[in-house]
Amino acid sequence: MMPLPARLFLLTLFLSGSISAQSASNVWSLRSPDQRIEVRIRAADRLSYDVLLNGRPLLLNSTLSLNINHVNLGVQPKVKAEKQRSENNEIVCPVPQKSVRIREHYNELKLEMEGNYAVVFRAYDEGVGYRLETSLAASEAKVYAEEVRFNFAGDYNVYYPKEDSFFSHNEREFLNLPLKQITPTTLASLPAVVVINNGVKIAIAESDVEDYPGLWLRGANDTGDHHHGSAEILAPMPGKVVRVMVEVGSQIEKGKGVVIVEAMKMQNEMKSPREGSVKAVNVKPGDTVNAGDVLAIVE
Repeated sequence: MMPLPARLFLLTLFLSGSISAQSASNVWSLRSPDQRIEVRIRAADRLSYDVLLNGRPLLLNSTLSLNINHVNLGVQPKVKAEKQRSENNEIVCPVPQKSVRIREHYNELKLEMEGNYAVVFRAYDEGVGYRLETSLAASEAKVYAEEVRFNFAGDYNVYYPKEDSFFSHNEREFLNLPLKQITPTTLASLPAVVVINNGVKIAIAESDVEDYPGLWLRGANDTGDHHHGSAEILAPMPGKVVRVMVEVGSQIEKGKGVVIVEAMKMQNEMKSPREGSVKAVNVKPGDTVNAGDVLAIVE
């Protein structure tokens, strides 16, 4: 069995003993040891989750998925087992930087799915994290795309380390911008820090990444109101078109795939931000595109 290198996403909350996890009707609730942070996980047509602090939503209906060998893990998930555990110990750093000892205290919920994969959520007193784990029979597997979508509950500001391209020393200025101004073509490296209010900040980071591409951020495809007029589907980064999934004149639902662009050895499915008809398709398989190029138009 081949374990796929897993990525652990961390949402660390900067705030001025028993495990707590409950499930009902494909909805699970996981709380931090101090009970202030809650993660609500749903397994309906796709995996999604909310993050709340003292009952107040910070993220709502955020989604995750992983396309391995053209199979979307996290879409139409079927939970076959759940496991809960709690951890409370100290990590001793062999080469200490800021601290010699680091406390590791969290509650964990592991959802094992049909298809030989699992999703693990952890709730700490300081934040939350998740990771995807696989145990595939093949000796090799190809990752075509990974979806990491953070849907914040308000139009907050973010300290955004904007990048010009994927070639970076990761030493950028952190621009203080409203989330609604982050477009699909605006790339950023990590970490990004979202300012909620009342002294709460959320840092988006990752850890335990080995032999796997790092995470880059960009704006959501459906920023703005697309209920009227036309919506342009833009290339989020330079890359190569590997598949066009629609034709001019065809009807399309919101969230359905339009074009797949390959960049940094990862395939990114560009989805329609609205329901409508395809007015134009400006690319074909094999075309090279730059960030901001209009791939298609839906009206």
